[in-house]
Amino acid sequence: VEGNVHKSKKEKAGELSNIKKKKVVTQRCHLCSRQTEDIISHLSFYHSNSKQMKDRNQNKCEKCESVFENMIKCLKHKELLHNFKCQSCTLSFTQKKELENHERTTHARAGTSTSSTDKLAGYTFSYTCSDCHLLMDNRDIYDSHVAKIHKFLCTQHECSRKFISEQNLDSHLKNDHRIKFMQIDTHQVKMMPEGKSKLYQQLINTAENWVKSKEAVRQMRRVMTGESNSWRHKAFFDKKERENVSGASVSKLHRLSNSSFFEEHESKEKLIIAHIQENVFETGLANADQYSIDRKLIALCKGQQAVKDRSFLYTSLVLIPETFIHYYETRNGMSREQAENQFLEFHIPKEEMNLDQSFNTTSTSFYSDSENDGDSSDSD
Repeated sequence: VEGNVHKSKKEKAGELSNIKKKKVVTQRCHLCSRQTEDIISHLSFYHSNSKQMKDRNQNKCEKCESVFENMIKCLKHKELLHNFKCQSCTLSFTQKKELENHERTTHARAGTSTSSTDKLAGYTFSYTCSDCHLLMDNRDIYDSHVAKIHKFLCTQHECSRKFISEQNLDSHLKNDHRIKFMQIDTHQVKMMPEGKSKLYQQLINTAENWVKSKEAVRQMRRVMTGESNSWRHKAFFDKKERENVSGASVSKLHRLSNSSFFEEHESKEKLIIAHIQENVFETGLANADQYSIDRKLIALCKGQQAVKDRSFLYTSLVLIPETFIHYYETRNGMSREQAENQFLEFHIPKEEMNLDQSFNTTSTSFYSDSENDGDSSDSD
């Protein structure tokens, strides 16, 4: 009967023999120890989902970023001394060979030594990471490198590179995008010669909807109550911080308010500030008991004229920065520090950028809980 032809034992034996002759080359996955013919596809399929990320982070050593299959092994590892410190980042390791492997795979550059196994008939093989474009000439180093999660994304337009560490990302931004990093107090400011980042563009496109959202309004009210522990909110009660806006004595509060945040979007800036003034600041003060507004802020805004005078200042110096920092935290999964630094990016045209410029300001604490924090504002 057609379609029901049985193969002879001889034919089957021949096929089996051909299969045995084909040598299959496999590699061991550094995450789960499985053997696989295609390491890239394996990593993408088995190790890229959110659950995997969560499980790995739970059993991860913060000192060397080693990942363990369970918490017990992770805790035992953490008891070991990590005496071998990397000179290029903050990681440290329990063994010298682990440090050396880390330096090769994480901080390696093109032109490193080539293993004899990667040479054939006078040819040298090279391997390029598809995420960060790092060029490597050793397959073992390459396999170890691509097995690591590249979670730090470049924020620049038309650049899709991802990196293993924040230090590697910063190096990429400096060398490839010519971004200058400067320090203001404890905050890192980015000077952007090529224009602001794509994350900024995403934010500005949704800024009006964001400030009207329940989440944004709730967070801004938490700032006004003092619940969010905002240093900007606390600094606002210092008269010098509020009013020193020009010259060499410009205050930290004004420096870090990023007054050029909206750039050419002036009409959008006016609408957003007016909306926050009316629907968050002034409404909050009018219903101070209901929203538990900070009593120092209430005292500073006694009388209709005082509310009017403080409304714009508090909105632009405190609420605007805080709400968009909160946006980066919730929408882009950033830490508070990362979100703060992302908010503090400035577009400085190449011809105006002074590459030798630096800011070094004296660190000032705004975290005193004493009743005298707002005294300097009472003399208005």
